[in-house]
Amino acid sequence: MWDRRAAAGTVQTVLGPIDPGELGPTLMHEHLLCDLESYFAAPEEASERAYSSAPLTMGNLGALTSRWFQSHAQLSLLDERGAAADASAFVRCGGGTIVDVTSRGIGRDPLALARISRASGAHVVMGAGYYIPQSRPPDIASRTVDALYDEMVSDVADGVGATGVRSGIIGELGCTHPLDDTTRAILQAAAAASRTTGAPISIHPGPDPRSGAEIIGVLTGAGADPGRIAIGHLGFRHPDRAALLEITEAGCYAQFDHFGSFEDTSLRTTTATDMVVNDTQRLGLAELLLEDGHGERILFSHDVCWGSHRTASGGKGYAHVIEGLVPRMRSRGWTGRQIDDVLIANPARVLALERPR
Repeated sequence: MWDRRAAAGTVQTVLGPIDPGELGPTLMHEHLLCDLESYFAAPEEASERAYSSAPLTMGNLGALTSRWFQSHAQLSLLDERGAAADASAFVRCGGGTIVDVTSRGIGRDPLALARISRASGAHVVMGAGYYIPQSRPPDIASRTVDALYDEMVSDVADGVGATGVRSGIIGELGCTHPLDDTTRAILQAAAAASRTTGAPISIHPGPDPRSGAEIIGVLTGAGADPGRIAIGHLGFRHPDRAALLEITEAGCYAQFDHFGSFEDTSLRTTTATDMVVNDTQRLGLAELLLEDGHGERILFSHDVCWGSHRTASGGKGYAHVIEGLVPRMRSRGWTGRQIDDVLIANPARVLALERPR
């Protein structure tokens, strides 16, 4: 039987609770396994359709990277061995914890996450809740806030289904902009579930700089503690200082989680190409928050979720933040304390289950 008071102050991993001091460098927004077929959009042109069923190879890596919504190989991370290998590489370079925010409807796999954690040595924290509208079950609009709340609380307190594997974070919650009624209900349920369990909330905002503020308003209006909320995909979704400050000044965490991916051509098949930033630009945005005294509200990650993000397919995997980004941070003047805050202290603070108030 799960005891909220006994669990308070610990981090709930797929292998059980641990002390926040054991987390080590932590990636706050990743996918070890997931299925994003809900995004698939078959192209009209015959020559383009050839890419849809093509396996991912080094020969077509560039072509499929720029056709993410049109490629089945890009939309699926189903290889457990590949996930364990990349998680092991993260541990070997000094990493400690991977937060897998794969939620219901996109292939969440509690038992596989537990196996990957054992095989790799990485602590793994599992998500709860629902992703974007097209990935949700057909009857989701008919479910009440109370029913959604019960699901989320059960995932944290009892474990997912019969697996006994418990979620340690609520999310990632996929949001529209403006919010539709169902997404609003999911957010309200998440706020209540966070209050009940002490678990933090991870947000996938809508593609508009105003989305974060709208989501925070709904969550806090439903009673969520802003210090338990991480707004993800920043830089890509919230590209200016004012939008970022709205998040941190509200007391929430600003999560930059596309390091190593989403470079200039990766969203050619969407209308969002001009919103894409590279690692240097993303670091610059995080540095704006440092300058404004919000270093204790910054989180980093990669959001590994495409087939081409795997190292076996030419991607950077889960080690890039430590191996590729930390040296760049030092060269740009980040202190050791600031780096440790972003990778260790801030994640430990937000992931520790909140004590009952």
